[in-house]
Amino acid sequence: MIAQALRERMPEACDSVVLLPHFTPHPKGLQTLGGRVVELSAEQRELAAACEEERSLIEIDLDLSADKQSALQRLLAAGYLVRIPPASTGACVGERDCILSPHVDDAALSLGGLIASQRGRRAAPLVVNIFSLQSYQTGLRVPADQLDAVARTEDGLAGRITGYESCSLGLRGAQDRHGLAFGAVMGWRETELRAQMHVQRDVDQVVGAVVAATRKPVGRTPIARLFAPAAIGGHVDHLIVALAAPRIAALLAIPADRIIFYEDLPYAAAGTAGGISLDGHTPRLNDITATLDEKRTALSVFRTRLRATQIDLCIGHAKRIAGRNNAAERCFVRPNGPS
Repeated sequence: MIAQALRERMPEACDSVVLLPHFTPHPKGLQTLGGRVVELSAEQRELAAACEEERSLIEIDLDLSADKQSALQRLLAAGYLVRIPPASTGACVGERDCILSPHVDDAALSLGGLIASQRGRRAAPLVVNIFSLQSYQTGLRVPADQLDAVARTEDGLAGRITGYESCSLGLRGAQDRHGLAFGAVMGWRETELRAQMHVQRDVDQVVGAVVAATRKPVGRTPIARLFAPAAIGGHVDHLIVALAAPRIAALLAIPADRIIFYEDLPYAAAGTAGGISLDGHTPRLNDITATLDEKRTALSVFRTRLRATQIDLCIGHAKRIAGRNNAAERCFVRPNGPS
């Protein structure tokens, strides 16, 4: 009876909900991995504890009272629970895209809407998280020995929300690799970075690691397009990946005109200078109006990496560049390149 009522009153009840990995149930509500206690109402405590393991909305034993419905919506709105759509039905065969993501959140930040818009119509893209080990985090204070595992869980949830698969290479980010402060990794231009002694070594490492990592999951499936960061904002790691992209494409037998550079967010939205030369490329807007909410949900999962202000900046940027109450993500392609 409850399941039937849920289907009638909640048409998307085949979705599931789960407590985000940054929280554990506590007698007063929830406790963050950093030890802070978040007090919740009795209804919210009950629901949060029930969703520590992923649950279908149909399976959750709701009595459909107004209080329970309100508790569920409040937990979702506060970002303690996240709603996950069902897996795409029907196997999509043929070519698949490969997305080079400098860090675990970059694919979702820059291409989350595009990925979600193609869910069920194209094979799930493979996101390769390159510099996936980072000691940097927001103010959550996740213990250092848990940070990487939490980041992988964030990535897995974002992939299920938008529709990508991923693998992580386990390379250290520039701040840890070279002992740099955050400000020192930003604002680089291609010519400036190429003059640094360590750059060629970093590029070589990325090329080798990406090619080795992609051959197994991609197998004999042709890669339709290779997405790489344009390194707007001049982040060292983004520039390294951008410089490695042509060599990676050549080794994976991907034609050069199938390399698509994506706009780096949130840096592009903030107007941060730096990046590679995009001579010979033209900007292309991808309409993500219908999937903007899915992108926002996916970004909200990356609590170790992103703050609400950064997410709002990205969402506002998507609306601004599209205009007319639409939303878009920007890429840079060669003339006559793939759509």
